[in-house]
Amino acid sequence: MRVLSNTEVQGAATGTSFYNDTVTATPQELIELIGPPTYDSNKGEDKVNLEWVCKNEYGETVTIYDWKHYQPLAMNELVNWHLGAKDGLQTGKAKKELEAALKIMREIDSWSEDQIETLRQIVPKEIWQTK
Repeated sequence: MRVLSNTEVQGAATGTSFYNDTVTATPQELIELIGPPTYDSNKGEDKVNLEWVCKNEYGETVTIYDWKHYQPLAMNELVNWHLGAKDGLQTGKAKKELEAALKIMREIDSWSEDQIETLRQIVPKEIWQTK
């Protein structure tokens, strides 16, 4: 999943809706996984504090956003994020993609430094990327 740049985002989310697909993660996990949010007004004053406008691996526009928390979100707070897209099939695919990536990220986060170093020695340098 890739967050759209400022030049790409114009109108990209138009026509997307919520189809009852959600993922649970902290804001920090999503930032580490896909990058900073497209819209960040984490003051608790609006229906949405944080929103990402993305393209999934199929090139479909997906939005990830909190809904009606009405309070600022802590970066380590577990949030039930809404997924928006043009139809439920697209949000279902996005949910599977995000959940798989979060599972891998959480597993790696639990590894020791020795395990991570072993992985660095096995995986080719071009593939191993850190943020």
